[in-house]
Amino acid sequence: MTTLRGRIRDGMTGRPLEARVRVVAAGGDVRAPDGALHKVGNGDAFFYSEGAFEVEVSRGQTDVIVERGTEYLPRQVQLDAPAAGAVELDLELERWTNLADTGWYAGNTHVHYDEHETRAEERLRLDPPRRGPPGVRRQPSVAA
Repeated sequence: MTTLRGRIRDGMTGRPLEARVRVVAAGGDVRAPDGALHKVGNGDAFFYSEGAFEVEVSRGQTDVIVERGTEYLPRQVQLDAPAAGAVELDLELERWTNLADTGWYAGNTHVHYDEHETRAEERLRLDPPRRGPPGVRRQPSVAA
């Protein structure tokens, strides 16, 4: 087995980024760190990362997909994992827009959850915000 270590950073600032990560090892085996927070429900499996992760993968083609909301372009890396040893990945995400700077805000009220979920607050903290639809603007603050 090979240890795959990934670090996720903002391509412009270099700061670590929380993101959703999907690691598919040779043979289609989806890998995630022990104790990682996993997506629940239909669709492709992924885990949430706080900016770094470490997984064991088998020899051969390994695909790594990293996503962070709509403001960053997804990053996909394909590598040929050796039979043993370690592989280090620096995954810089390119931010194509900063919607908060132009007055947009997160406003997704469509939420999926597992009724038995025990780490909802952690999942919500790690899942990057989605920005509101066109035409929805941040409301001005009102003094009390």
